[in-house]
Amino acid sequence: MRLQQMIWLVIAPVMGLLLLCGMLWAPEVSATWLGKLLPPCLFHRLTGLNCPGCGGTRAVQALLRGDWLAAWHFNMFLWISIVLLVEEYFRYALILLRGHEHISSSHTYTTVLKLYALATIAWFVLRNIFDL
Repeated sequence: MRLQQMIWLVIAPVMGLLLLCGMLWAPEVSATWLGKLLPPCLFHRLTGLNCPGCGGTRAVQALLRGDWLAAWHFNMFLWISIVLLVEEYFRYALILLRGHEHISSSHTYTTVLKLYALATIAWFVLRNIFDL
């Protein structure tokens, strides 16, 4: 396993733990800091439509304040994406720790990616039609 891969395998959980510590230690400060750090959605500003990630900053801010229901309301697809991202992190880490250098290109993996892409498109359409 290359050094760069090892560094990323360590950095990702450390960043998650830091976010969790910030949420527990100073939720209001964390939420305010996040709002100042991230820019507004350029796609929404130019088109008036909500992209699949629109509301993500507000959702994370609500989560940092402990308001789980508001976080889900601002962008429910974000939380589904985070679960899939965490799962993918662990799958990738397991592949690297077993000594394999490449992510699997199996039929199952490519099917999951295609389904996720279709779900993202469906979320984009549905949230703009039904104001989700």
